[in-house]
Amino acid sequence: MIKAKDFSKLGRFPGETGNIFDIVLHKAMHLEKLPDVLFLAGLAGIAFAGFPANGWQSLVVIIFFLLDWISIALLPKYRRSFGPIKPPVLILAVLRILPVIISPPIVWVPLEILGCFLQIYAFWIEPFQIKVSRQAILTAKLPAGIRFKLLHLGDLHLERLSIREEKLIQRIKEVDVDAILFSGDYLCLSSIRDKQSWAELKQVLSQWNAPLGVFGVTGSPAVDLPENFPVILEGTPVKLLIDEIVHLQKDEAAIQVIGLNCTHKPHLDAPRLNNLLEDVNDGFRILLHHSPDIAPHLTRGSVDLQLAGHTHGGQVCLPFFGPLFTGSLYGLKFKSGRYQLADMVLYITRGLGMEGLSAPRVRFLCPPEIVVWDIIGKG
Repeated sequence: MIKAKDFSKLGRFPGETGNIFDIVLHKAMHLEKLPDVLFLAGLAGIAFAGFPANGWQSLVVIIFFLLDWISIALLPKYRRSFGPIKPPVLILAVLRILPVIISPPIVWVPLEILGCFLQIYAFWIEPFQIKVSRQAILTAKLPAGIRFKLLHLGDLHLERLSIREEKLIQRIKEVDVDAILFSGDYLCLSSIRDKQSWAELKQVLSQWNAPLGVFGVTGSPAVDLPENFPVILEGTPVKLLIDEIVHLQKDEAAIQVIGLNCTHKPHLDAPRLNNLLEDVNDGFRILLHHSPDIAPHLTRGSVDLQLAGHTHGGQVCLPFFGPLFTGSLYGLKFKSGRYQLADMVLYITRGLGMEGLSAPRVRFLCPPEIVVWDIIGKG
């Protein structure tokens, strides 16, 4: 059980502008403005720093740097991703120089070659391997034999229409659900004011259809700007729930979906939820809320299932360890997947898209997912 903490005195929150992560992502964008010649000189400086007295080994390292540069520069052409080129190349250069400094060529050369394969996999392959996760809940709050089949999506983060969105639309058609629930972050941080991105987002959302409806909530305040929604959702099947409750009816049974606006401040969001719950009945309740951080702050018995996102599962995970970082106030306690918190199930999806601005458009051991839920009555 994860105990609730008091974050009310915290100055900056995840998902807001002005936190450390947000500042770094914005500052690193300046690298993209560097002339190619100067940037190449900087890469050469990193390479020669590893071998101040051995020029040929430095030249070999530079070749690996250039291979990364070429690979990342080709991503937009093949509709994989559309982020800046120089920041991720620099990050990879720093990672590549570390084994070079501490090990002999017989060790670091094979490691650099392995790094090429890992880079291609993490940038070109895994971000587009959408997995279908399947979850189920048995509940006495629904009559026996009743089954609601729901699809949970999160963190689309569309930058430009890519092959990932095309695969997503196909996956949605294949799963054939009663309703679709989206837990926020529609656009990439790099494209929140990009009209072409808005138009391409509408193309994607317009193909989300389900008999009982398509419902979404807002994501991080830095990403899902309130003024964007009247435009980006106009003409799409998506109904935005802002502190609102809808009932999904099937035969004689219904479940309640509570859409709660996200501020990333549990001490503000939880009381608003409790006010909403005063007007609902005792049936099965699903909370659709972008951040998992509200979960420990909910009163016992208030919600049966919370569907959240935001963490992206960390995007980059290490074997046997998992992610190094998530955007949760609770750190690595909330990564991704299913959690049992007292009598409530919390599910944090790994989401579909990736961080924006200068962050590398990369996933490793953390593929995108959509989640199919079977809510099965046993009452």
